[in-house]
Amino acid sequence: MIILSNPKYVENLGGVIRAVACFNYGPVLWTGKRLIDPSSGRLKALSAGYAAPRKERLLREFRHPDYKSVLWEQTDKPFDISHSRGMDLVPICVEVDGSEDLTYFEHPANAAYVFGPEDGSVPPVLRRHCHRFVRIPSLYCLNLAAAVNIVLADRIMKQTRPAASNPRNKNLGNARTSKGFETTSQRRMGTGLVSRT
Repeated sequence: MIILSNPKYVENLGGVIRAVACFNYGPVLWTGKRLIDPSSGRLKALSAGYAAPRKERLLREFRHPDYKSVLWEQTDKPFDISHSRGMDLVPICVEVDGSEDLTYFEHPANAAYVFGPEDGSVPPVLRRHCHRFVRIPSLYCLNLAAAVNIVLADRIMKQTRPAASNPRNKNLGNARTSKGFETTSQRRMGTGLVSRT
């Protein structure tokens, strides 16, 4: 699950939904009302002046073949939604300072990544739900959609890389070897090469 705290730009929501479709990790929940046009109840127009898309359809730039399979909705209580749907999640706050470095972070299988807005940080009301805090090792702040892409790419790379190349995974039984591994999309399509020893 991806939780966005009061995002400011519709473009970033579109980029996050595309990332979630690409990396097969969702749903996307966001808090706040800055993306909603109060007069129509729809998503606001893009800053470049495009017409506002309908809620159920993203602009072509953000569409991906699987984007319609991604659940995305606005809520002010994202953790209540996850509990009501029976999701047992480990909330992880993605912040800038004072956190675990993403380079060495081991992603839990049931992670809920919480990201702050483009012009701020994760508010205390969401931070207090988080069990872990992680930072992306960059010199400056990243674009919100870029940050989500980096975290999800790191997650899938660490899950699919051969165990031998991960110095933290010593003596793992039934580990994938360097001869082959499968990605999530290959597993879905049944085309992955798997060599288990």
